[in-house]
Amino acid sequence: MAEEPHRVRLDEIDWIRAFPVTTIFGSFRMALHPAKLSVALMAVVLIYLWGLALDGLFHEAVYPGELEAYHQLTGSQGSLDPLATAKEASHRQLQRMNLLPVATEPVKET
Repeated sequence: MAEEPHRVRLDEIDWIRAFPVTTIFGSFRMALHPAKLSVALMAVVLIYLWGLALDGLFHEAVYPGELEAYHQLTGSQGSLDPLATAKEASHRQLQRMNLLPVATEPVKET
C-alpha cells in the first residue's frame, strides 16, 4: 500500500524559527513604547545640557594665534578658512583638467 504524503498545515509552522529576520518587526512595537521614548528623549536632552556645561567650562576651543602658529609650523600656505581653501583647490583642479577657461585679460564691468 502506498504511503500517504505527510501534509503540513500553515498554522503549525513556527514562522519565527523558519524566518528569524521577522523578529525585527517585534522591535517596532517595543520602540513605540511611550516610557522608553521619554527615557530616550531625556537622555538626548541631558547629553545636550552636558555639552553646554562643558562648553562653558572650556570655552576657548582655539587660542588666539593658534591657527597661524600651526600654519607656520607645518609650512602650509593658504587661507585659514577651510571653505576658501577647498574652493581654491577645486578651482585649480578644474583648470588642470582644462574645464575652466584661463582669462588672459580681466573682464571689464560695464
